Amino acid sequence: RLGGPAPVYKRVTAALPLVWICFPLAHIIASTTGSKAGVVAVLLVAIVLRGISNMSIVCSSLLVNNAAPTRASLATLNSVSQMAGCLSRTIGPTFSTSLFAYSTSNHVWAGQFSWAVMWAISATAWLVTLRIQAPAKAAWRNRPRAS
Repeated sequence: RLGGPAPVYKRVTAALPLVWICFPLAHIIASTTGSKAGVVAVLLVAIVLRGISNMSIVCSSLLVNNAAPTRASLATLNSVSQMAGCLSRTIGPTFSTSLFAYSTSNHVWAGQFSWAVMWAISATAWLVTLRIQAPAKAAWRNRPRAS
């Protein structure tokens, strides 16, 4: 109904840059108005946007599975995809916490520099997803299995 994994992937990945805007916005609201309700509202929006953007994980798995040209290559393609995901989950926390610590301790952009970098990375990733084309259905998926 939503057009398949490629269009959904493009839509849900667009939510991720908006997540990173919510954190400095919550800081601005807290420091200027002192409104706890405003901060909580912005953080709730961030949680909802993050939940929407997490659907990109499922979509990328479907795109990888659909891109396998042969049945034999499906396992290899899935393995490479999982390795790339693991690499980002390994490097990501170290990078983001170090960047946040550097940003706040050196007062780069009033401690908000880390959010700008995360926004730039997410926006670039979203722009890259706009180039994704849904793979054609592999011929091996159409053949009936022998009993």
